[in-house]
Amino acid sequence: MIYPLWYNHIMNINENIRFDNDSSAFKSRTILGASQTPGMTKFLMKRGIVKNEKQATVFMISISTLFFLLSLYVFIVYVFDIRLFNKQPTMTPEQIQANKERMQQMRDRARNNVNTQQNVQQDQ
Repeated sequence: MIYPLWYNHIMNINENIRFDNDSSAFKSRTILGASQTPGMTKFLMKRGIVKNEKQATVFMISISTLFFLLSLYVFIVYVFDIRLFNKQPTMTPEQIQANKERMQQMRDRARNNVNTQQNVQQDQ
């Protein structure tokens, strides 16, 4: 019984709401009744980078997004040491030779371990 009353009350409120079609246009902020263009927007329009305030807003949001993504990339690469785009670190010839020697030592140890295990099994 209460639900239909509240529903009717809410629906009556929604019927009184009206939208002006002109309110969707982009407008400058207003301070004390006089519209005022932000300083960065004025700068961009003065330099000829953009033609109007809407373009200036889109331009500034795009630049902010670009710098955010760039800082995220730098953070990931240098803090977490993650190589993006499969870029391999460059190594000097000495480092390459040292890696080959280490790999050979690991292979030799693995062979010795297998031989040792086989000898132990044969003795039992």
